[in-house]
Amino acid sequence: MDQGNIEHVADEILGNVRGELGLPRAIAEDASKERPMLVKNLDDDPSYWLVPVALEDRLVGFLRLGLKGSLLAFGRYGQARQLREFPPLSYLSEATAEREIRRAFVDSCEEIGRPQLVHDGPVERIAWLSRGESPDGARMLLFWTFGTSYSRSEGEGTAHGSL
Repeated sequence: MDQGNIEHVADEILGNVRGELGLPRAIAEDASKERPMLVKNLDDDPSYWLVPVALEDRLVGFLRLGLKGSLLAFGRYGQARQLREFPPLSYLSEATAEREIRRAFVDSCEEIGRPQLVHDGPVERIAWLSRGESPDGARMLLFWTFGTSYSRSEGEGTAHGSL
């Protein structure tokens, strides 16, 4: 399904699960879906659609939909009770991710590519990924997720217990 079709499916699903997100009532009532985002695996293959649920400039929840629109999971971000305590919606912005990745890795990588939204191992471990090259020519995977950055050599497996 394309993004437009996923948006229609997400509208219907959000209407059905809004009360089950576990959000404070005032937030749940006013929250709305944002533009669906295609999440890929580390091999650049489409994996699923992430539909952010937001209120004002805060990310309060999500829908995870299969590539054909089936509901895979839904939930909220954290256990906040006040809107200001939820993560900023900008955490799912490509421009923010690019700026933060460049800031974190500018001293260790000569070349840094454009970020894309991926899951780093398990599907629930979403992160922005840029590919970079260190001064000695090593290819690096550069990640930024919810305010935290980390990296590893390309080809190195995911570390147990990482973000």
